[in-house]
Amino acid sequence: MNQKAKIILHLVLSFCVLLFVLGVSVSEVNAQRASLYLAPSTGTYTVGNTFLVQVKVNSGGVAINVADATLVFDPDKLEVVKISKSDSIFSLWVQEPTFSNALGTITFAGGKPTPGYIGASGTIITITFRGKTADGVTVNFANGSVLADDGKGTNILASTGSGSYKLIAREVTPIEEEKKEEKPSEEEVTEEKEAATTPLPVLTEEKPTTTQPSGFLPKSLLWLTTLFELVQKRFACRDIVFVLLILIILLLVIICYLCYRQFVRQKKIASETRLLNLKIKAVFRALREEIDEQVASFDKSADLSKAEKRVRDKIQEALDTSEKFINKEINKIEKKL
Repeated sequence: MNQKAKIILHLVLSFCVLLFVLGVSVSEVNAQRASLYLAPSTGTYTVGNTFLVQVKVNSGGVAINVADATLVFDPDKLEVVKISKSDSIFSLWVQEPTFSNALGTITFAGGKPTPGYIGASGTIITITFRGKTADGVTVNFANGSVLADDGKGTNILASTGSGSYKLIAREVTPIEEEKKEEKPSEEEVTEEKEAATTPLPVLTEEKPTTTQPSGFLPKSLLWLTTLFELVQKRFACRDIVFVLLILIILLLVIICYLCYRQFVRQKKIASETRLLNLKIKAVFRALREEIDEQVASFDKSADLSKAEKRVRDKIQEALDTSEKFINKEINKIEKKL
């Protein structure tokens, strides 16, 4: 290959590598194109009246299955009356929508099973606000994420919007001023007293309902439910099922391995025990044969006295008893094995 051909080949390879790098970069940039925003984002409202603001998501043409965020507002100028999920695109809630008028925060974390959601104006929650003071107020996203339904839980959130609202004082008509100056009648006074004694409904903040089975787990294992919620928030539903399946398979493999080790260990012990029994029998047999030869030699050499014959018989009897006992114990051990 001449020098010119080498140069052309080098340029072609460099161009291919450049195209690959650019393609990866463009795909990463295009993947992160989802956004969270408020609708309407502007408006003028009267202090004391309520108005609705929807939290929406634009998936950017990508299927999504999880979105979570925290919104902040000025609690001195604005308050949340309630949060509705009736028109939400999500059916699963890792964290129920909640609010705090003391801190001026709204939080939520919802999801949708595969195939997820694709669209430019998916409603997540609807917030009912009430103006408190005549002034301008903003509602912003403090943080948030939108996860793609790609089996990896890729965060594709590229931008978040905000809401800017003008709160104006309520106009008082001259007729209303005259009514205020008029003294209330006795019937009105009675009605006001009855209304004062009637207990008013208490508006409480909705608390998030968690799925952790605290009544079925001890306190030392409650961290498992927290870990499960984090995994459920981070990954898609099918990924959670896949992870649980892998854990179950791993547990079965560990159990089978432990059973196999126990089986091998018992088999080894049984083999060693049988070998030891054979050795004990061989040693005892050799000992008995040696003693029998010695006794036989004494019988041939000369006449034994009664005392010597008595000793010989006791030795023979002890050998027979020992042999029976050893055989009996060995048989017991072999039956257990």
